[in-house]
Amino acid sequence: AEAIAPQVPVAPEALVVAAAPAASIPVILEEGDAALPLTGMRRIIAKRMRESLTELAQANHRMEADMTEAVRMRGQLKAMGVKVSFNDIVLRCVARALEMHPEMNASMTGDAVIRRGHVNIGMAVATEDGLLVPVIRDANRLTLVQLSERARDLGARAKAGGLGPDELSGGTFTVTNLGMYGVDSFTPIINAPEAGILGVGQIK
Repeated sequence: AEAIAPQVPVAPEALVVAAAPAASIPVILEEGDAALPLTGMRRIIAKRMRESLTELAQANHRMEADMTEAVRMRGQLKAMGVKVSFNDIVLRCVARALEMHPEMNASMTGDAVIRRGHVNIGMAVATEDGLLVPVIRDANRLTLVQLSERARDLGARAKAGGLGPDELSGGTFTVTNLGMYGVDSFTPIINAPEAGILGVGQIK
């Protein structure tokens, strides 16, 4: 899906590192090359994203959304002193959509699809240590302003390294946004065991 410049940026380099090739693939170093080992969080990210690509069926769909009304609404809220980002609006829409389509608010196991009873949306955030996905729990029960405040808080603490393990787990669907980099569309990798992910591009 296309649209939205994000409030919480996702750096392309974090995604590139996370998608690094498996260690079993031989790489020949030539003069002037430098090997930068994957350690800590980046190693974990690379492992999980590789497992997602190899163990889950990845079906990709692209579409454009008319953001005219979203732009108008955000402008009206701003005039009232209420600050929300386009990414907040997308998160709110996703939360409502997951209520309407519970088959997407699900997790995959080896022999079953588990429909989740709570709408917990993960939002991809780039940090110095790699890509983190803090989780907004029960996002469908939050107003747009509440959701915006929660997203802003999680994003800031993710960058500062202040999130607890419970804030990085339990997601049922993920949203990742590269609109601020001028990206029109891209192919995000599902955050297993979730059943889906939404990649958001720029508003034109």
